[in-house]
Amino acid sequence: MKSNILVPSLILLAIALSALLPSCIPKNSREFVDEAKSRHFGYSPDRSQIFYEYTHDPSRSNDPLTVFIRGRNDYHWVLIPEANPQTFRVLDNNFARDDRHLYFRNRIADFVDYPTFRHLPHLHRTYIDAKHVYQLKTSREDFIDENGATASADLQYLDIIEEADAKTYRPLYPLAGETGTDWAKDAHHIFRHNELVDSVDYQTFRTLTTFIHADKDFIYSEFLKTKIPNSHGSSEGFRIIRKQNADIVYTDRYLYYALADSLYEYPVQDIATLGDFDSAFYFTLDGRVYYYNEQIPGAHAPTFEPLHKFGHMARDREHLFYKNQLVAEGIDPQEVSFNEEEYDYFYRGLVFNDETLQFEAVKK
Repeated sequence: MKSNILVPSLILLAIALSALLPSCIPKNSREFVDEAKSRHFGYSPDRSQIFYEYTHDPSRSNDPLTVFIRGRNDYHWVLIPEANPQTFRVLDNNFARDDRHLYFRNRIADFVDYPTFRHLPHLHRTYIDAKHVYQLKTSREDFIDENGATASADLQYLDIIEEADAKTYRPLYPLAGETGTDWAKDAHHIFRHNELVDSVDYQTFRTLTTFIHADKDFIYSEFLKTKIPNSHGSSEGFRIIRKQNADIVYTDRYLYYALADSLYEYPVQDIATLGDFDSAFYFTLDGRVYYYNEQIPGAHAPTFEPLHKFGHMARDREHLFYKNQLVAEGIDPQEVSFNEEEYDYFYRGLVFNDETLQFEAVKK
């Protein structure tokens, strides 16, 4: 359950403010409070006032809640009359604070705990205070414009994540070491994009990489879209290899390969035979060679090598391969080279055609 806490409509507030002071600052007089963090909070020309800038529909300039109207965009500066320019500090595009208040854009955010409210690092649009965890959300709203036509606006608001325990809520980082994450946990629950996930084992669930997750029962891929039984029986002890659009996690007995929303398990006989080549596409295991998850028939694993880290061509002692296919016979694979400048494969003055799988004369 979530509760919308962006209280009453801001329209009346904007109308009242527009009667007090001018609602816009000349473009050439604008000075941002902290441009590195936001280009929406600005000083008045004499630096005695703080304004917030909205992208809006000019016909609704009295409504600061309107953030974007498709096809009719302009900029509108709304005064923050309570703001103290001497102590005003920008937190991000939406929030700022001074010595007395926290502000959600141009409005005092009296619905949060001022001393403890902050953004949670590495969790997109997630904020926390001593009592609640919040997510900044966007909803699409229709309205009737001044010409009687239907228009739409993106309106942003804060939701309380009701199930989250603010005292223990924290990002759940992948074992692979990425700092950004979609996952979080508290003392009792796992969350993804701040939505409760109750389909995994809380005690043993781990995010291994961006693509692969595990608990004691299952290996999961692509944000839980696919799962297969975890033959390893634990989410601990995995090592990781990152690939182009794919990931590998493995132990001494099992290897799991995730590609998009597909998962593959390979029992391991001898983990010492696992070869990665620092290649985006190829790996070897137990005497077999794989392109992505597909075994390449006839490839000789001990002498196999890709010609380029991000290339699709590889060779062994007798054969040349493009992706998972054998290139035409009669070619000495040891004479094939990759030209970094041309970003092509060459053989005795001929260039490789990836459509015909043949080396052909260079076109002039």
